[in-house]
Amino acid sequence: MRIRFFLITFFMVFAAPWVFAQSSDIIFMDGINNSYKLTGKWKFNPHDKSVYSSPDYNDIGWRKISIPGQWHILGIRDVETVWYRRNVFIRDNLINRTISIRVPNIADAHELYFNGVIIGRAGTISPNGKIISKSCVPGVYSIPTEIINYDNNNLVAIRVSDDVGWGGFLTTNFYIGSSKILENMYQRHIMWNASISFLLIFLGAYYLTLYLRRIKDVVYLYYSFLTTIAGITLFGSTGLAYLIVDNFWFNHFVFHSGLNILVIFAFLFVYKYFDLKRDRIFKIFTTMFTILFFILLLTPLHLSILKFYCNYTLTVAIALDMVGMVWLIYLVFISGKMIKVGAKIVGIGCALCTLVIANDLLGYLNILHTRRLVAEGFVLFIVSISIDMALKYAKLYDELQAAQKEIIEKEKMDHELSLAAEVQRSLLPSVIPQPSMYSIEAYLEPAHMVGGDFYDVIKLDNDNYGILVGDVADKGMHAAMFMAVTRTLFQCQVYNSLSPARVTMAVHRHIMDAISSKDIFVTAFYGVLHCPTGRLTYVRAGHELPLLFRPGQPVDTISSVGRFLGMIDDLDLEEYTFMFQPGDRLVLYSDGVPESTNLSGDQFGNERFMECLFENGKFTATQIVNQIVKTTNTWTHGRDQFDDLTLLVIEAK
Repeated sequence: MRIRFFLITFFMVFAAPWVFAQSSDIIFMDGINNSYKLTGKWKFNPHDKSVYSSPDYNDIGWRKISIPGQWHILGIRDVETVWYRRNVFIRDNLINRTISIRVPNIADAHELYFNGVIIGRAGTISPNGKIISKSCVPGVYSIPTEIINYDNNNLVAIRVSDDVGWGGFLTTNFYIGSSKILENMYQRHIMWNASISFLLIFLGAYYLTLYLRRIKDVVYLYYSFLTTIAGITLFGSTGLAYLIVDNFWFNHFVFHSGLNILVIFAFLFVYKYFDLKRDRIFKIFTTMFTILFFILLLTPLHLSILKFYCNYTLTVAIALDMVGMVWLIYLVFISGKMIKVGAKIVGIGCALCTLVIANDLLGYLNILHTRRLVAEGFVLFIVSISIDMALKYAKLYDELQAAQKEIIEKEKMDHELSLAAEVQRSLLPSVIPQPSMYSIEAYLEPAHMVGGDFYDVIKLDNDNYGILVGDVADKGMHAAMFMAVTRTLFQCQVYNSLSPARVTMAVHRHIMDAISSKDIFVTAFYGVLHCPTGRLTYVRAGHELPLLFRPGQPVDTISSVGRFLGMIDDLDLEEYTFMFQPGDRLVLYSDGVPESTNLSGDQFGNERFMECLFENGKFTATQIVNQIVKTTNTWTHGRDQFDDLTLLVIEAK
């Protein structure tokens, strides 16, 4: 799959630029409002003689080579100063019209002659053909009208010098024509490429600021370096850096540093942005580019190192740039298959940038004479990433806004639940009445902020106390509201009768009349304790069976039957009687106690509950409650529980 992908990609990369190929071997000027390309075949001589600038010199034996093209690519070796010559026919209808020549980046120094007269130069070449100072600055050279031969051939001769082997014409921006047109073209070239360069550098500074504010988002840092280096490299590749500092070494490092490290930060960014694991390919590329960059740093030390870099290292770096971009396309492709956010947008930009680099690489290798599009390629790549990052982080911002809204709503709900919990706690007795010769202790812990369990101890008269424990078969706010209604109904009815069955039936009828839901019901234990005799008369409406600890006997249940409240209209409740003896402990509870669950998912269970009561039954009601709570908490080990936990212990003294 990978081999097939690479073959297809390389075919597209190297075949597509042929569509844009242009060639022009004949230069014939007959219109002042036109510009004419000077690229194509030129006569070439690898020796240096001043007579070569003269139009009278016979160059019939000179070889022809292509412009643009660099010597080491064209197979020219061991030369320092060379000459190029070509004739331009200028019609006489252009008399007294200003004509200029626009020169591209020419490495590493040049002098341009028109009919034997020098009209422009960059860098300095000594009379004996040695390069003194280097400069590749592009420009527009005006041709004096008095030296033009109208309706005849005119000689354009260029003396080029370079001492490392990469001399020659770097780009295709080589024209002759109207001075005004060429000046406008040159100014647009400067403004366009400078604007793009500064835009990329500005993006780098912007994302560096974002990174400094969010250090953990290292993708900002990688993108900052990527855009900054792309901007600087573009600025150097178009020769604009010479317009700021006309110094060879400054421009050398501005341009060539990007060729060696730009892909490293492209790799860092893509791997991080799409959450890809850094594989062997990543390590190989970063290692190789690091080595190439180290060689670049050594170039000022000796001319031989610079020659080695120019003839070998630079070509390897450009080739690796191409392979690296193809690999990035593949990474984006597989990220798209994994439905990574932004893969399609970045993939399009990456593919277009790779085609552009291929176009420029084929021009650099003198295979095609095409317009160099590196600026546009960088823009497509960086803009595709910028668009995707904007969309991605806009989506994240929307999600953050939604999350913040949810947090606000949750905080509001939590506040309301907190108020509801406070109201619910206020419904429970703040002080439990203590009948004579009895001790009563209770505990309630909701599974959530509010719950459906409730209990109450109500003094009915001097001799009788109402004992109530209930559990709403639901959770949350709904259960809390149902609990409040049920407890209020009991509070209203207990004073009307000492019969637990009558009180509970009255509550049931009110629930059935007021609430029509079939999905919620209440279990309850309600009894009336007659203190002088120790008689407990009670009904059990589907609630848990009470547990009895009696000294010297096993823990047992006191049996009774009964249906849930609020479930069916025809409810039959039977009253039962239990006689307390001194030392008895009666435990009323909700199902949250035996159903307490540990980290393994095992429930506490009735058996462990009864063992706990048996081991602690001789203690006071308060101690029993505390010990049961401690034991169940140890069992759950901090795990959140599904149900409320309620205990009420009656101790007969």
